[in-house]
Amino acid sequence: MSESQTIAVKRNDAVTSLVTSGESVFRSITDKDMSENQQKVSNGITSTAGGLSPALAACASFDLAGVFSGTKQVFNGQTLTITSARTEPVTDSADAADAS
Repeated sequence: MSESQTIAVKRNDAVTSLVTSGESVFRSITDKDMSENQQKVSNGITSTAGGLSPALAACASFDLAGVFSGTKQVFNGQTLTITSARTEPVTDSADAADAS
């Protein structure tokens, strides 16, 4: 595999990973899986963004892969925050005894 092919694969992986994280945010907000049509749209966005990322990276005066990575981390943080906010806190029996 040539260097340019390797870079393109890494960018496509970054785009796929970013979209997957976005889908996780969707699931955490709606508490539902994506419908078949929503998944088709997401797959289309992934394909389009993956195809455009080499051209965007060539025009960008910043680290596009770093932006993708940072955005993915933000999405993962949002998913964790939303999921945690919906989860009942776990109390130890010792803490419950102290409270009474």
